[in-house]
Amino acid sequence: MSVLGSLSPSFRGAVAALLRHRLALVALAAFMMAGTAFADNGMSVDGLSHRLLGVAHLQYVLGDNDLFLNVLFPELKFYGSLFLTPLVLIERALNLEDIRHVFISRHLMQYFFFLIAGLFAYLLAQKIFNNKLLALFGMLLFLLNPMIYAASFASTTDVPFLSVFMIALFLAYYVFKKDTLWAFALLGLGAGILMNLRIMGSVLIAGALAIQAIRLLEPNGVEKRKRVVLNGLAFVLASGLTFYVSLPYLWPLGARVHQWLTLYQQLPDMTEFFRGELVSSHNPPVDYMLTWFSITTPPFALLLGVIGLSALVHRWFRLRRKALGRMDARFEALIVSCFAIPFIAIAVLGPTAYGAWRHTYFVWAPFTALAMFGLHWL
Repeated sequence: MSVLGSLSPSFRGAVAALLRHRLALVALAAFMMAGTAFADNGMSVDGLSHRLLGVAHLQYVLGDNDLFLNVLFPELKFYGSLFLTPLVLIERALNLEDIRHVFISRHLMQYFFFLIAGLFAYLLAQKIFNNKLLALFGMLLFLLNPMIYAASFASTTDVPFLSVFMIALFLAYYVFKKDTLWAFALLGLGAGILMNLRIMGSVLIAGALAIQAIRLLEPNGVEKRKRVVLNGLAFVLASGLTFYVSLPYLWPLGARVHQWLTLYQQLPDMTEFFRGELVSSHNPPVDYMLTWFSITTPPFALLLGVIGLSALVHRWFRLRRKALGRMDARFEALIVSCFAIPFIAIAVLGPTAYGAWRHTYFVWAPFTALAMFGLHWL
């Protein structure tokens, strides 16, 4: 009897399902071997303050609010810590006291979470294109962006946010396909977590709600419109509740909401070189993000992304109103909006931006999908 034959049917089925994706598993194993360099990476500039944020949130939840209210830097209080607090829990579970060992463990966990997001990039491409080689390309493209891979060990906010964004896109594909109340509530949970990690998680919420609103234009009767509205409400309620519960600073409602919004508008002003000139982070040039994204993205990936975007736009014009009733077209619209809106917002609104495009690393998730569409079209 073979080894697989001696296992229980359910476990045997799970193993067989994994073996069908052995190319992805081999690639992830290679990345895990490469990750043995996690101990050689230094701390990020804000590594200590982000650890303090995780500790403060954990103590606040356990009933001790002194560190959160009196010690934590004011500008940190509006940040969520749904990724940072679990790192503190792991550190305590392992009884780590030496600060070097603490940050080595954090680097390993952060890198491992990034690899998990790469697996979701593979699964998303497999769902869309049903092509394992194309899915493997998508996973490698997602993981091997030079700037992002280098930051995946030490970044406690930007790369984890990118990772959750990729997982949320996979979840959105599942939700759009199922189109049920509970599926949209699940997507709302993911969107609320995104909002906790970075306020730009609202991009996903805005995109999904816009698509639901457009669906109301479909000539499909009152019952279907009612389902669309209920699904949208479940999505909004789940995302809002998740965001509120996961951000202790908002728990005393009222004045705290105003204080939170005020803190969010008081990010520190920094200066950096851009096109050979010093620019203020409070007033970035119109092409700030687009320029950084263009010159730090591998040229072949940039070309594939442009081709993919063009192919999708061309298909929408060809389908026109028929696109409203197609699940795949709605998901593609979500991908394009999640990629394009941050560029447009920074160019038009001029929010605080610095550190190249590290605050918007999350656009790499939808851009990876666009590049896969470009390769598929070719």
